[in-house]
Amino acid sequence: MTWPFENDTRTITKKLANRSIHADKRRNIFIILTIVFASCLMTVLALYTFGKSYELKTFLQGRYQAAVIDVEPEIINELEKDSNIELIGTEVLLDSFRIDDYTLNVNFRDSNNLYLYSTEFIGKLPDKYDEIAVSEAYLKHANLSAELNQEIELPLKGSKEKFTICGILKDDGANRRYQVLVSKEFLQSYYTDHIPYNATLRIAGSSSFKEEELKNLIQSCLESYGIHEEQIAYSSSYFESVDNSTRDMLGVSVISILIVIACSTVIYSLFYISVVGKVKEYGRLKVIGMTQKQIKRMVRKESYQLSLLSIPIGIIVGCIVGYVLVPNGWNWLNTFVIIVIISLLTELSVLLSIHKPIKIASNISPVEAVRIATTTTGDKPTNTKKLRRKLTPDNLAKIGFMRNHKKAILTLISLGFSGILLMSAATFLASIDEEDMARQSFGNQEFLLALSDEENNNPLEKNPLDNYIAEILTKFPYITKVDSITGCSADIYLPNSDEPSSFREIIGLSNDEYSRLSNNVLTGSIDYQRFVEKRGVLIDDTSNMLKTWENYSVSLGDCIAITTADGKKIELPIVGTIDMTNTDYAGTYFFVPENVLSEIYPERENFNTKFVINADVKHLSEAEDAVLKAIGDNPNIQFLSFEDALSSIKMHMTGYQLPIYGLIIFIGIFGIINLSNTLMTNLVSRQQEFGVLQSIGLSNKQLYQMLKMESLYYVLGTMVITLVLGTFSGYVLCQIFNQVGIFGKLNYTFPILQILIFFIILLIIAKIYASLAIRYCQKKSFVERIKTME
Repeated sequence: MTWPFENDTRTITKKLANRSIHADKRRNIFIILTIVFASCLMTVLALYTFGKSYELKTFLQGRYQAAVIDVEPEIINELEKDSNIELIGTEVLLDSFRIDDYTLNVNFRDSNNLYLYSTEFIGKLPDKYDEIAVSEAYLKHANLSAELNQEIELPLKGSKEKFTICGILKDDGANRRYQVLVSKEFLQSYYTDHIPYNATLRIAGSSSFKEEELKNLIQSCLESYGIHEEQIAYSSSYFESVDNSTRDMLGVSVISILIVIACSTVIYSLFYISVVGKVKEYGRLKVIGMTQKQIKRMVRKESYQLSLLSIPIGIIVGCIVGYVLVPNGWNWLNTFVIIVIISLLTELSVLLSIHKPIKIASNISPVEAVRIATTTTGDKPTNTKKLRRKLTPDNLAKIGFMRNHKKAILTLISLGFSGILLMSAATFLASIDEEDMARQSFGNQEFLLALSDEENNNPLEKNPLDNYIAEILTKFPYITKVDSITGCSADIYLPNSDEPSSFREIIGLSNDEYSRLSNNVLTGSIDYQRFVEKRGVLIDDTSNMLKTWENYSVSLGDCIAITTADGKKIELPIVGTIDMTNTDYAGTYFFVPENVLSEIYPERENFNTKFVINADVKHLSEAEDAVLKAIGDNPNIQFLSFEDALSSIKMHMTGYQLPIYGLIIFIGIFGIINLSNTLMTNLVSRQQEFGVLQSIGLSNKQLYQMLKMESLYYVLGTMVITLVLGTFSGYVLCQIFNQVGIFGKLNYTFPILQILIFFIILLIIAKIYASLAIRYCQKKSFVERIKTME
């Protein structure tokens, strides 16, 4: 506010700010680039994160929320008329059989079902008996072109028949399992009596409901049609993604804070060095009557104008990149909110970063200004015990680097912070072991034979995993080991629960297996004989699945109940807890003595549920062929391989790695901009010093050596900070993610390649700087350079 008796000097300070901007174009370019990169990076990060979340929510808006198992078509027709149900689709799982090294799942699905599963589909659904729709991944696996109206032979009913492809499903064919859709005419010819329809549905107007509210609504809606709770299967993908906004906001906030700190340190360094270089200029302005308030206003005007130019450019570029990365996640309301928040956040970082330089500029006195050198900060001169020094290029470089301690420390902190962030992100990426992730989920074996879900739940049928198959496999030279895992599936009732647990698998342990796993027992350690006598059960809940999904915390002495084949319940006491994470039993939670299995199913003799197969890794292809040949086309045996599990994990990890690589590149650019600015500022502000030194005999070669060594001090300082603090922060980050467990176990790996590239770029900049400095100095004579700073 300007009082009536005061002169309005705002116009003058604005003109001075404009002239200062035009006079210091080099500094302005670095500041503009820094602000543009910071605002662009934060915008891309926010748009990518929330765009992915919005894309998922949009994807789930039409997705099914629950499925009803084995329901009559008459009830499906009644459900279609229910106003509470937005959409209902039907499907039938006809068959699943293996051909060579892949499995075909034969299904009937109507158009509503495809929509509710958000299945990408081209062509039309089968209408005639000899029409089918197939997976695009299957056509690729069979070396066929992804074209409609081509004929193909498939044994959908045992013997091969010709079918015309009328539609193609877009899927990834995970684990070499491919879909084939058949027509209603084929479906009716396949079943002679009852057709086991499954219904998939979505409740109308349910997008704002919480998980429990929606599940209760679905259950109450279906109860009126005589559908029981055990017939309802809820969509895990839908309910796990109902509300991720808090997690997304937290992730974006943490990374944005780091970006703001990196941006602020660079801008602070730029303005600080600029203010120190203009000490005489500010002092002369004070001599002619400029006040502290006016100097503050002038410097602040500079920052406003630079921000006004930089922030919109960064946000526009960020919006373009964000749209390209996630086009289906674009939302105008989200984008507007992000633009406003990022603009305010970036401007706040600029204001914070210039606060100290403004204070320095306003506190300069006219007397100090005419005396101070541009390479000092105005601190009191320090005494030195060294009365004589060798004026070699290396010593001059050391003196030049250490003369302004505050500037040197500030620059190293700024450069080091960028190095620490880069080191942390690079360490995180380098430490992700995709093979280890696959091993944790699949185990240490190369192949796994398991009973199909249907066969595993029907224990009175002949078990196809018999000794005959095991003997065939062990005779093959490239198969090194075959172990069997015994177990069964049954209804398990946890303490204080009237409903059976959703986890039904039980593993039976032999004496040898128990002894081998003795080191895995966490609590309640007992020998195998007492384990058998007590008819005890060991529980593995290291992953907290029982606590999360069943609301049960394991306690020794509690009893669980298991329903036997004749409908009776046997109670087993919990005698201990065990960790099966890195064993062949991972993913199972209940372990009993092997004799208890016969109590659950007295008429069953063969309790094999899995064959764990190890093979010579150099001959995996031959070993796989042998395994597939041994099991033939038996549809009741599932074939799983480690290579398939690894391929699936690699495909999913790509979506996580690309954004982090982008973050590493941006952080590296911050560091490069900061180093370049520091070196160029030194060059411009020390022309008088270089002129004096060369006037008393310093040669161009010696000047080159001095400048190269001085720049190397900054580079070496950055290297030390990055290697020491960056290595520590990277290690801590790996330990944090190990606790969270999102990416499995991170094995700390030093990111040699990424850090080497960063250091090489810094060294190249230091070398280029020395060469450019000589050329820059040669443009003016000694006298002109000496007079430059007067």
